[in-house]
Amino acid sequence: TVVAEDGDCDGVLTADDCDDGDATMPNDDADCDGVLTADDCDDGDAASTMVAEDGDCDGALTADDCDDDDASIRICWLTVSAGSYHTCGVMGTGSVECWGLDSSSQSTAAAGTFESVSAGRYHSCGVTSTGSVECWGYDGYGQSTPPAGTFESVSAGRSHTCGITNTGSVECWGLDEYGQSTPPELRHPSKPRHSRLHKTSSSGTLHPTENESRKCVLSA
Repeated sequence: TVVAEDGDCDGVLTADDCDDGDATMPNDDADCDGVLTADDCDDGDAASTMVAEDGDCDGALTADDCDDDDASIRICWLTVSAGSYHTCGVMGTGSVECWGLDSSSQSTAAAGTFESVSAGRYHSCGVTSTGSVECWGYDGYGQSTPPAGTFESVSAGRSHTCGITNTGSVECWGLDEYGQSTPPELRHPSKPRHSRLHKTSSSGTLHPTENESRKCVLSA
């Protein structure tokens, strides 16, 4: 008898259980890292011994799916936005994935790390990790050509886009046929000479009753 064939004397040879030193648990160390299943999920990586790397035991590490405690979910989504014919979302890794109609490349997301994304009609825009805005898709009216600057949020409409800058002002670009890309100077009722700062913006398509393009803003 060769000792190396059954180092923990459990009746199971090395190839079956890595001889993990526990004669009562012959199959608890599938990745042969010396740590049992309950500790690190036996994630297939002999160099990985931390449960935090695969907390939900789905085989996808933290950076890939946020370890959401659901082994059936292998991708973590941070935000999602539904457009007219396509949808985009920011994954846990910060990259953007889009799906649906891609006639104008609106579902062919830009590379990079994003904080948020907005899907419009035939274009999409997102705020990158550095605060700049990136857009892709149809640009017939300039709706996919964002201005320079640092933004907190962005909203893609049908033919125009609006965003909130880091100073709280609204910037819009694209079709301005109905003034939808010319944000008004909102003033506080008790302080008519002082402009108000903005928290969020939303670029729409057509007004439901007047058939006009719309843009709504929630002010501070």
